[in-house]
Amino acid sequence: MLWALTGDAGQRALIAWHLGWQPAKEVSGTRWMAPHLAQLLEDPYSAVRYIAQRSLKRLPGYEQFSFDYVGPAEARPQARRQALDIWGKRAKTATGANSEVLLDPAGALQQEEVSRLLRQRNDRRLELLE
Repeated sequence: MLWALTGDAGQRALIAWHLGWQPAKEVSGTRWMAPHLAQLLEDPYSAVRYIAQRSLKRLPGYEQFSFDYVGPAEARPQARRQALDIWGKRAKTATGANSEVLLDPAGALQQEEVSRLLRQRNDRRLELLE
C-alpha cells in the first residue's frame, strides 16, 4: 500500500491492477482493498483512475459502481466518498479481526496516516514506454 499512496504513477497503476487480480484477492482477502482503490479514484493520472475503477468493480458490492475516470476533477472526491460509503456499509457486517493494512482494530480507515502518506506521493511527470 505504500506504493499506492507514495509511489509514482507507474507504481500506483501497478498496485491498482494487482488489487483486481484474482490470485491476489484470494491470498490477501478483499475487505481492506476498497478504501485504497477509492483513494486512487482521485489520482492525478487518468490511467491510474481507470485501473482503480476496474479493480474496484471486481470487488463484491461494487459491480455496478460507475465513475468517469476522465471526467472533471471536481467529481473525483464524490466518487471516492461513494466508494467509501459502500465499503462502510459492507464493513459493518463483516466479522473477524481487522488487522488489514491501514485499518485500525475497529476496522476503520486510518485516514490521518493515509493523508500523511499521500503528502509524500511522487507526482513527477511520467511516461511509460512499452
